[in-house]
Amino acid sequence: FHASPEDFRADIIRPRRVVRVEPVRENKSKLKLAAEWVQEQLWDRPHSCCQDYITLLVLTLIIWLLLIILFGDQVTPSGDMFRMLVLVLCAAVAAPLTALLRLPPLLGMLFAGIILRTVGFYHVSGIYHTIVTNLRQTAMTVILIKAGLGLDPATLIKLSLVVVRLGMCPCTIEAVTIACIAVFLLGWPWLWALVLGFLLCAISPAVVVPTLLDLKERGYGEDKGIPTLVLAACSLDD
Repeated sequence: FHASPEDFRADIIRPRRVVRVEPVRENKSKLKLAAEWVQEQLWDRPHSCCQDYITLLVLTLIIWLLLIILFGDQVTPSGDMFRMLVLVLCAAVAAPLTALLRLPPLLGMLFAGIILRTVGFYHVSGIYHTIVTNLRQTAMTVILIKAGLGLDPATLIKLSLVVVRLGMCPCTIEAVTIACIAVFLLGWPWLWALVLGFLLCAISPAVVVPTLLDLKERGYGEDKGIPTLVLAACSLDD
């Protein structure tokens, strides 16, 4: 059999049929696929929120049972220590939920405390009131220590006059302004009006210090000494 050149040319020009091999798909229902997606997002990830919440819940139950063994009725639902534990647990859960909304975690903790106090669940008395007061002072001390450890001595000496002006002038102007408003609009005496002004103008270290330390770790404003300046002024204002 002898093929002519026209036959070879026809074989080259003739389009060839392409056979596509479709991948084998498992016949899974939509409900099963959704369950697998939820499991992957909430459980199979290395740092899933579901695992964190379950760990927090288990640790809380273990601590609660241990406190019941040690303190007895004080840790039962009618005791003051139980109310404190519920407040801590609600604050710990509300903080990351608020962070998911792009809001400060401290705002969620504040809302948790306000809601529990408003509904009448959280009210302590006796020795527990003293414990809560000491815990507040301890938290304030820890925050100011963190602020002090975040200062740069060389930058602080260089900007010492600026720190004094930033810590004193805005606070004084704001306190005097509030005092004048309280005197002329509310009819308060000057002494109580100034007390109100200095109470309202105080900077909250629980809000400012963690944010500035986070920005300092990222390297923002390090060349100009802005974190050291604001942290020192915040401590002086308090």
